[in-house]
Amino acid sequence: MRKSRMFLLVLLLVLFGGGLYLWFLPAETGYRLIASRIAPASLSGVHGTAWDGHADGVSVLGNDLGALDWHLSKVSLLAGKPQVELRIAGSDLDLAGVVERRDGALRVQDLRFTVPAAWLQGLLDNPGIRLGGAVRGHLAAATLSRAGLAQVRGDAQWRDVDIASAQGEVKFSGLSAEFSSQDDGSIAGSFKDDGSGALEVNGSFVLRRPNYEAQASLRARHADAQVEQLLSGVGERQADGSTRVQVQGSLLRTF
Repeated sequence: MRKSRMFLLVLLLVLFGGGLYLWFLPAETGYRLIASRIAPASLSGVHGTAWDGHADGVSVLGNDLGALDWHLSKVSLLAGKPQVELRIAGSDLDLAGVVERRDGALRVQDLRFTVPAAWLQGLLDNPGIRLGGAVRGHLAAATLSRAGLAQVRGDAQWRDVDIASAQGEVKFSGLSAEFSSQDDGSIAGSFKDDGSGALEVNGSFVLRRPNYEAQASLRARHADAQVEQLLSGVGERQADGSTRVQVQGSLLRTF
């Protein structure tokens, strides 16, 4: 009887000690356990706990994105559906949202991000055009699995738009876009200007991993001379006076 009680006491102490260790599991230890699983992302300057931690730097494919803070829900982990609230804050990127692992896939919810519009210049394949301003987006939902992205739904706004080239420069307050997953597995969306500037923009785009296609109709609002000059060097002039622009390429070389 004494041996049984002693064994039970030791077992309880081991379980308590193990639970206490996991409760205060250092973030650096936790990172070492999952580092190979999150490659090609890597963290540096990791501290805090595995549940509430901080990394001074996070990089993807060698590109430094900024500092990372995260909160891992213990309840969600016990339920087998780990859920992490994270935020990345850098000089160019600001990103925050919730990531949950469910049924072998990663589900993103309420992800908000801000990036410089200059990051989009690679899509144009025209080094003579400079983009200014910031793009703020909201990814309401997305599921990432081995099959790719699915159930994507979101929107984005390009604020303080600044488009410059050798032909001139155009500024206006905003350009908005909406996008979602399609039945064929692609992600499609549309974009337009907010009506405040001299450049009228209406367009659409399709992302088919890893390639993209986009087209837009551009027009000088109120026959603005500066915009007419800018449009003279791009796209294809249409019979109705608008300019049609089409671009396509691979997202892998964009950023």
